Amino acid sequence: MADITFSHSYKHYSLYSGKKNSKGFYTSILQKIDLIFNDALKNFTIPTVGHIIIDNPKNFRVTQALTRIISDEAEVRGIAPPKFHYISVIERRKNDKNFHQHLAIFIDNGNYEYFKVIQLALRRLSLTSKAKLVKRKHDTRPDFIDKSTGEIRKGGSVYFHNLRKETFDAFERISYIAKVETKLSPKFSSSRLKIN
Repeated sequence: MADITFSHSYKHYSLYSGKKNSKGFYTSILQKIDLIFNDALKNFTIPTVGHIIIDNPKNFRVTQALTRIISDEAEVRGIAPPKFHYISVIERRKNDKNFHQHLAIFIDNGNYEYFKVIQLALRRLSLTSKAKLVKRKHDTRPDFIDKSTGEIRKGGSVYFHNLRKETFDAFERISYIAKVETKLSPKFSSSRLKIN
């Protein structure tokens, strides 16, 4: 049987909390998220993470597709392919026979355009040709004071997190993919990093 935690936190991070009563989080997925976060923070220059949902995926394995998409885009930009990691889970909504795939992509020095290119290319892996780069909620973006007007404004991208500036918020958001609700199983695919 899979290990599940009903805690509201994992290590020093808060976990995603929705309006529904939680059925818990798979600890194996949380461990992998934590491992990837730590590796990205240690080894990426500017670690970023975005969340993409692929509707009715044709193939649950995305490693080769991501490598090709990221390498091709780097070539177009005239840069070396950036380091990246991913973690992916399959989910099904209640009373729905269709599946969708949640994909957290960690990319070195990623920006909106890079995540958008990845999202558009991943549509080829969908039976309905749909993939969505998920926006983060307005209230989860960090506040800053505009020095010219004195107004409190929201910073950070709507579409991705900079892990160095938004580590805790990013972990909480990505922990969504470890939720037990609607998951087919605790199985997931990810970049190959060893859990200590």
